[in-house]
Amino acid sequence: YKGSAELLLEISAGAGAVIGDRFEEVAAIMAASGAAGVCFDSAHAFASGYDMRTADAMAKTLKSIEQTIGRKSIRLIHANDSKVGLGERKDRHDHIGAGKIGREGFMQLMKHFAVDFILETEHDKVIEDIAVLKTIRKSVS
Repeated sequence: YKGSAELLLEISAGAGAVIGDRFEEVAAIMAASGAAGVCFDSAHAFASGYDMRTADAMAKTLKSIEQTIGRKSIRLIHANDSKVGLGERKDRHDHIGAGKIGREGFMQLMKHFAVDFILETEHDKVIEDIAVLKTIRKSVS
């Protein structure tokens, strides 16, 4: 392949018998597949036990990232709040700021990752979700 598109692996929520819900597994898959990087899905990571709701929690998550896949491997963020709690291993997206991650979690993500954020929330409130993310971005700029 000689194009500019990159193969990104997305961290999973850990539901059922899937792999890829731990950064160690993602790193192993990257090494075996030649994937260029990672798509960090905020709801999946949260459901897998990676917290980002406070500066201290984000520091722990960043340490785990650095020890496995490396921060630079995160090339894209799927921005989703979570309807389920930390470590509950269910993939249930919620609107930005309306779920268990909350606005502070997205503020932490924006402070530490200068990559594109793509919404995967339900279409009924996408305009509002974009506005919330833009407000958060302004507050961390």
